[in-house]
Amino acid sequence: VRPFLSLYNPINLAYRDKMLEQDYISYHQQNSIKHIRIAMPIAIILYTAFAWLDYILFPEIAVSFIKIRLFIVAPFLILVIINTFIDTKGKYLQLLTSLSVLVGGFGVLGMLYIGGEKIFGLYYVGIALIFFFNYDFLKLRFLPATIVGFILLLSYLLLALVYDVSNEVLVSSLFFLVSTNIMGSISCYLFDYASRKYFYSNHLLIMESRKTE
Repeated sequence: VRPFLSLYNPINLAYRDKMLEQDYISYHQQNSIKHIRIAMPIAIILYTAFAWLDYILFPEIAVSFIKIRLFIVAPFLILVIINTFIDTKGKYLQLLTSLSVLVGGFGVLGMLYIGGEKIFGLYYVGIALIFFFNYDFLKLRFLPATIVGFILLLSYLLLALVYDVSNEVLVSSLFFLVSTNIMGSISCYLFDYASRKYFYSNHLLIMESRKTE
């Protein structure tokens, strides 16, 4: 039996054996469907529930924020849920889940764009919550989750530079967002590693069972 550490690429965790990698992807897709059917409704409820905060803090622009929540982000997440009943093998589940994180993240960035500098000091935390969903809640594999996380982080940085937000807000927000992103990426890596190791152990058991038969 080859050592597990020699079986995969340590950067993206893909198995070097293409057939084994394909089997794992199919296994992961199948096991993610039920999880997504639970996780996405929770994401929709939490994402839309923050509308009350919009009204309390920024009543003059709350309507624009709520439109983003109710008419852009929530419908897209609902479509992802519907897709799990159409695509029962989960062929496009990772792609759609990654896109749902981007839609949710760009929804927050859209609110920052509409509200301007005055809300950067408060609503950047929304990006941190998106990172949590991306890395720890939606069962995305390490590589797509990390790509999505850094796209959102760079997009936030560009938006902050365009608005020329104060150094205090920029430094403090980036400190938290970069730290959250790095910790989330490491957490996702370890989870993906453990999942692949569990899969490979089961794979060996199945092979031994076939030999016995």
